[in-house]
Parts: sequence; C-alpha cells; structure tokens
Amino acid sequence: MYNELFVVSYSIISFVIHDIIQAINKMFKNLITWLIRNKMLIRMRKFKDLCGLLNVHGVINGTHVVIIKPSEPFAKD
Repeated sequence: MYNELFVVSYSIISFVIHDIIQAINKMFKNLITWLIRNKMLIRMRKFKDLCGLLNVHGVINGTHVVIIKPSEPFAKD
C-alpha cells in the first residue's frame, strides 16, 4: 500500500519517522523527559476525551501521523 500524495510506501515512512525520533532523542536528550506513570495516565485520558486519540501522552508540533504496522518486517540495507 502506498501513500498516494508522495508515492512512498508506508513502511518507508515508518522507517524515516523512526530515524527522526532517534535523532530528536539524541539531540535533545537533556530536554525530553518521560512522565511518571500516574501523570502519564491522566494525560492519556485527557487526549482521549479531547481528541479521541488512544495511547497519546505527548505531541510535537500538534501533528498526528497514523502508522499501520507492516505485516512483515523489512530488511535494513
């Protein structure tokens, strides 16, 4: 299945997003922190109530990208 706008497969998009997240974590490791479990659960419930999004406890730039897990893993060259 392909994204019709850019003609790029979803598995490639998933791979690129994974690399971007790794780079952000590396560059901003002193600024990014994880919430303690209780606060995370409260925030996740607020996102669900407000937007209907499940399992979200933070956002960057307000962007939501739906990623469907590929049925088979792909090889990294």
